[in-house]
Amino acid sequence: MSILYKEEHIVCKNYQELDQILFKQTKFSNGFCLEETDIPYTMLVFVVKGKIHITLNTHYLKEMGRDTFTIIPANNNYSIKAMEQSEIVCCNLGRSIDFEKCFFFSKLKSLCVNKAYEFNSLPSNQLINRLIDTILLYLNDELYCKSFHLLKRDELLILLRVCYSSEQLAQLFYPLLNSDLEFEFSILRNYRKVTNVKELAFICNYSLSTFKRKFSKHFAQPPHQWMLQKKAKEIYNEVRLTNKSYKEISFQYGFSSQTDFNRFIKKQFGKTPSEIRDQLTK
Repeated sequence: MSILYKEEHIVCKNYQELDQILFKQTKFSNGFCLEETDIPYTMLVFVVKGKIHITLNTHYLKEMGRDTFTIIPANNNYSIKAMEQSEIVCCNLGRSIDFEKCFFFSKLKSLCVNKAYEFNSLPSNQLINRLIDTILLYLNDELYCKSFHLLKRDELLILLRVCYSSEQLAQLFYPLLNSDLEFEFSILRNYRKVTNVKELAFICNYSLSTFKRKFSKHFAQPPHQWMLQKKAKEIYNEVRLTNKSYKEISFQYGFSSQTDFNRFIKKQFGKTPSEIRDQLTK
């Protein structure tokens, strides 16, 4: 396939540059890693070829193979690592979705009640695969018309509506349907940037009292305890799984001295940093 009168398309007001189009193709060599922070839009990720590990906010990890797809909510961090030569297609859904246009919003939202979030993926069916294949043809021919991409995005959303059950769609779109999950994502995005609960409340745009109450309800423990456990777990992994010096790890996590660092490790795990690292070689 080739586009006729390509020059006319390029000068059209609806023609977009590669970084602006709604559908994007990315190819990965084995071991390549793509990372983005605070993405400004929600996107669907379709694995066209190979196998990837995709991580959301360093907290949720998902292995995905060919002919599967998942969703990355806006304002979050993600990384994709290719476990073999791989290819993906991403669809930009914008900052929010007009669920009433293609889905029964109230029904999907009701299916999220009392359900825990899982970083879920769905298998692509024949209709979805056909659409993705044709989109790849358009991308290869540089058909970057904004109106055309909007039509194809609407077509994709309609296919999701007719090809998947309400339960599957509710789980897929859970991050967009459940406002409490945005609170959780906000915590996971920001807790490494701060040193105490007051700073975390501020960066998440809550008063300290409201933040503590909401946090304890959502995570079933006080925020200072949760932050301490997260810090301890990450330090443990740094000590056990990396070759970093104890001085480097101590500085990275804000300890004022090596003695304070060793005391923290001993209190949390009952062992010194050396004893934890030595376990790996035994």
